[in-house]
Amino acid sequence: MDAKLDKYEFCVLCAKLEEMRAITSVFDECFDQAPGHRRTDVVYKVPSEDDLFLKVAMCPGMGDMNAAVRTTQIITLSQPTFIIFVGTAASLRPKHLQVGDVVVPNNAINRIYEKVTEEGRSDYDRLSGRKDFREQFFGANALIANSQTMPCSPDALGALSRVQADRLVLDSPLGKTFQLGSEEFEIREPKLHDDVSIFSCGMVIDSVSYRDFIADLMDIVMRKVHAIDMESFGFFKSIDAVQRTPVGAASQGLMIRGISDYAGRKDETEARPDDWRGIAVKNAAIVAAQVILELAKLSKPSI
Repeated sequence: MDAKLDKYEFCVLCAKLEEMRAITSVFDECFDQAPGHRRTDVVYKVPSEDDLFLKVAMCPGMGDMNAAVRTTQIITLSQPTFIIFVGTAASLRPKHLQVGDVVVPNNAINRIYEKVTEEGRSDYDRLSGRKDFREQFFGANALIANSQTMPCSPDALGALSRVQADRLVLDSPLGKTFQLGSEEFEIREPKLHDDVSIFSCGMVIDSVSYRDFIADLMDIVMRKVHAIDMESFGFFKSIDAVQRTPVGAASQGLMIRGISDYAGRKDETEARPDDWRGIAVKNAAIVAAQVILELAKLSKPSI
């Protein structure tokens, strides 16, 4: 590979160094590393009839803003046909989505807090009179927020349909039970979920009451919102924004998340001896590698 080459057919993004290490450990088994890459990125040659290359890179940090900035930079500099964000998410609905599962969302929902108002103001009086309004805090104050949705490209989701999910070997210490508060259930074999949406939040949710509030709210806004993370909305929004510019970059994006904990029960998950974060990233990377291999079979991915 030419060290000056900056364009790649595929790019994979992640938010943390430990996530990048887990991703590359999986990719090292599937692809050959190519020489000439920068110290902060890892480049692979993907098996195909043509010379197709894959770059794995990190965001400067967690959150929608960091994801949006890095995604825009990657698209501008590398012009990938396909860009995948790999990382972890928390289960918003523990009975449906378990640790070790992998989620490929078709929509990302963001809740943007726009205003704080207080008792006596028209906005406060209007909202506090609604039976479903629960975002009051500090007594006579209330938060005003709006929900926005960014869809994943249907063409990008089509790439996932080429992967035979039943043949994926995902990691999980089977035969164990998981305790969440007073509830105990058995850890089943991990699954791939693609008919779901994800709630993208700018903070870590480690509150059961707020988790339940968001879950109830999402039932009103959109069906099948089962997971929560910090980057999906910014990732999808940046891809959409670049596509609308005069340059009109044609990059398509896919978000692949491994479930590493339960929102509101994060400490209980992390206190266990199982490395659920490592398992979650590894499982997400396994799915990502298979998507890339399926696209590479088409030589020049047409998505």
